[in-house]
Amino acid sequence: AAAGAEAAGDRPLALLARAGRAIARDDWAGRQAAARALEDLVAALPPDARAAFFRFPERAWAVADATPAGGVPLARLRHLTDLIGRIATAPDLADVLRAALAALVELADAERGFVLLYEGFAVTTQIYHGLDAGEPYSTGLAEQVLWSGEPLWIEDLAGHAALAGRASVRALALRSAVGLPLKLGDSVIGVMLADSRRIGAGWTPADMALAEALAQAAAIGVDQARRREALADEADALAVLADLAFQTAGATPAAALEAVLAAGAALVGAERGWVLLGDTPEALATGAALGGDPAVSRTIVAWVLAHREPLHIVDVSEAGELSQRQSVMALGLRTVWTVPLVEGERLHGLIYLDAGRIADPARGAIGTLARLGALAAAIAGRLAR
Repeated sequence: AAAGAEAAGDRPLALLARAGRAIARDDWAGRQAAARALEDLVAALPPDARAAFFRFPERAWAVADATPAGGVPLARLRHLTDLIGRIATAPDLADVLRAALAALVELADAERGFVLLYEGFAVTTQIYHGLDAGEPYSTGLAEQVLWSGEPLWIEDLAGHAALAGRASVRALALRSAVGLPLKLGDSVIGVMLADSRRIGAGWTPADMALAEALAQAAAIGVDQARRREALADEADALAVLADLAFQTAGATPAAALEAVLAAGAALVGAERGWVLLGDTPEALATGAALGGDPAVSRTIVAWVLAHREPLHIVDVSEAGELSQRQSVMALGLRTVWTVPLVEGERLHGLIYLDAGRIADPARGAIGTLARLGALAAAIAGRLAR
């Protein structure tokens, strides 16, 4: 095209063709810019000149509906790049998941969608698109993807007896669905699913390849967001511990325990709390108090001492049999935090904090509370010695 333009004396067109060719060989962003510019130009060319321009392989990507060997239109590839960019630049975990889910719903031309993150088979995070929290969704399809670790695309669920018979599919009147595992290595950390009450048409293997690329970007985004959150939590914990070290420098063990208790209560938003010293429920003595004499659930205390593990109950009223215990009902508990004081093989007692309301501590507060427990265990060890 450049040689023809030069022979015809059309220098501007020759220069533009050469510039476009150079940009196309540079990088993807350059190719995008060149494609847009050349599309505008060739649209105004006479038909013969336009045909000659597009006969050259290097110019093929400038056609609006051009499709490379992989079978995916370049416009869709460019759009996928934009979608992945939104996921990669999302500031936190929730935004990563929202961006990925919105992208899948758009890509699949679905009515709604959801993404679930798992620890084992327990759901830890839920994000929705096109439906409200608490609104039913197809757990059966999500579990199918989780258990198999394979993508799921069903154009018409009515033709799949095993899945069409699931209660959630029937109740929601679903007809089509796209489900994708979020994988890190061989581990499935979550499931992303988009569904519709209409038959999905026009979906191709190339579209599924794009969706899988999107899911991979989402999994990487989740991992990076979690790493960022872990670093931020670690920085917050170190700040709390450094401030506490300054406050307790030169203090007696009893005063140090009081400072640790106050810091823990402020951290999680507790209304009352105690440091209880001893290794059995019967032998416990008060090492520090916030809110008068101890008024604790003996059931919870006994469990923590027996298992030597932290216990955090977000809403005691939903804790099954525990919520019916007389001591719990009498205390009016809603949220409880407990941390055992373990130093090596020795159990020195526990930190017990509670509130008469459902508390919502800042992210990372529970991990920091566990570190305060380790500090309190060392102080209690000094008292014991």
